[in-house]
Order: sequence, then C-alpha cells, then structure tokens
Amino acid sequence: MPKTKVPKKVPKKVIKEDYKEDYTVTAKIFGRDYSATGSTLIEALNKLEIRNAKGKCILIVEKGKKKKEERILMPALTYRLFNTLGISKEVSIKNVSLMFGL
Repeated sequence: MPKTKVPKKVPKKVIKEDYKEDYTVTAKIFGRDYSATGSTLIEALNKLEIRNAKGKCILIVEKGKKKKEERILMPALTYRLFNTLGISKEVSIKNVSLMFGL
C-alpha cells in the first residue's frame, strides 16, 4: 500500500491593516508648493486648496513611499483643475488621473 501524503500547514501571511498606501499630491505653481494626501488620487486632488492658478504646474504624485511620478500641466488644464467647479473640474480630474495611470 502506498503511503498517503499529509499536506503541510503553511501559515497565512498577515497584512497589517494600519499600513495603507496613501496618495500624496504636490503641486508647484510659480515657486509655491501645495500638497495634500488622500486615500485615492481623486480625493487628494480635491483636497488641494489653490486659488488663482493661471500658469504651468508641476504635479507630483506619490503612492506610498515607492512610486513617484511627475507631470507638467499646461495652463488651461491647471486652470480647469483648480479654479472651476462642476463638470469641467470632474473632466480635468479624470484626465489627470489617466495621465498618471494609477
């Protein structure tokens, strides 16, 4: 009679609930730095309080501590992202999130 194999018990990996990869968004406009954090990219972009953004913007997005990307936004997109309300702001947030691919 062949022996039966008993499967080994492998302990499950435990993921810490405290560790979350938050998004940190930093915008550099005319030499000033604005930053905000959020659990999603859209939430972090909405938390940025920038008034009168009418120039080029360097937008830096960090996911946790590992991933860091930066893009240069043209003045029209910067204006729509930070100074408008409603549909145009939602569309610009969607376009920015597609640019970063996160």
